[in-house]
Amino acid sequence: EPFFEFVATLDALQVDHGLTDWDVIWVCTFANNQFEVDLGADLSASPFLAALRGHVCDHVALFCDRSGVALSRSWCTFELAVATDTPANRRRWAEMRAARDAPEAAEDGGGASTPRVPSKHASEAAREKQLHLCTAAGLVGSPRVTSGPVPQSLRALDCRRADAAHRADRRRILNYI
Repeated sequence: EPFFEFVATLDALQVDHGLTDWDVIWVCTFANNQFEVDLGADLSASPFLAALRGHVCDHVALFCDRSGVALSRSWCTFELAVATDTPANRRRWAEMRAARDAPEAAEDGGGASTPRVPSKHASEAAREKQLHLCTAAGLVGSPRVTSGPVPQSLRALDCRRADAAHRADRRRILNYI
C-alpha cells in the first residue's frame, strides 16, 4: 500500500477507535527488516508472534489496501489466525462445526438447537485482543466500510490460497495455522 494510504488508514483507525497519543502501535513493516526477515527455526518463537501475543498491546490492526490484497498474503492470514486463536473462539468454532456436522438432527426435530456461545471467563476476556481490519476509508464494519473489495476479500479468505514471497515461509505458516 502506498505510504499516504498507510497514513490515511492510521488516521481512520484513530477516528474510528479513538486512539490517543499514548496508544502504542506496532507496525510489522517498520519493526522487521523486510529484506531479510529472520524468524528462527520455529514460528512459535518468532518476534512476530511474540508481538502479536504480547501483553503490551490490546489490539491487533491489519491495514488493508483498497483492493484487499493484504488478505491474500500468508503473513496476513497468519496474523489473523494468531489474533483470533483464543479459548472462547475455539469453543465457538467447535460448536459451529458440531452444529454444521449434525444438520439432520436439527431438521427432524431431534433436539438439536442452535449452539449457545458460552459467556467468557474473566481470564479469557483479558487474553483476547481486539482485531481491527483497517482501510483508508475506515474500519471494516464501521458505517464507512460495509461493502467493497476488502469485505469481499475477507468473506473469501482462505489461508490455503494465500501466498508468500518465499515458499518455505508459506509452508511454515500453513503448518503453524
